[in-house]
Amino acid sequence: MNGNIYNNEKYLIAEDLLGADFWMDYDQFAENLGADPMFIQNNIDKPDNMIKKGDKFGYNYAIHINRGELWGQAEYNLKALDVYVGLSVSSSQTWRDGYWANGKFPTNSKGQSENLIF
Repeated sequence: MNGNIYNNEKYLIAEDLLGADFWMDYDQFAENLGADPMFIQNNIDKPDNMIKKGDKFGYNYAIHINRGELWGQAEYNLKALDVYVGLSVSSSQTWRDGYWANGKFPTNSKGQSENLIF
C-alpha cells in the first residue's frame, strides 16, 4: 500500500525591480489579445496593481494532489511450472485553489477548480 498527499502554493515574488520603484502587474502576453482592459490584469480584484519588492505578482494558487495505490503479488510453484500473478490498483485526485481572478479567465481562475479523479 502506498499513499501520497501533495499541497503546494505557486506564486511569483518580486525580488529585484532593477532600480525601478514598482512594477505594473499586467500580463504582457495578453496586451494585444482583447478589447477589454481587464483582459491584461493578472488579478482583476486589484486592477493596475503596482508591485513593490517582496510582493506577490503574476499568479497565486495552490495545487493539491492525493494519490493512493494498493498492490499485491502471488507466487505459485508447481512441479514443472512457476506462476506469478500481480495486481495494482491506484487512484489520483487533483485540483487547484486559485486565490486571484485572472483577466483572461475571470470566471474560473479564482476559487476551487473541478476535482479530477483518475
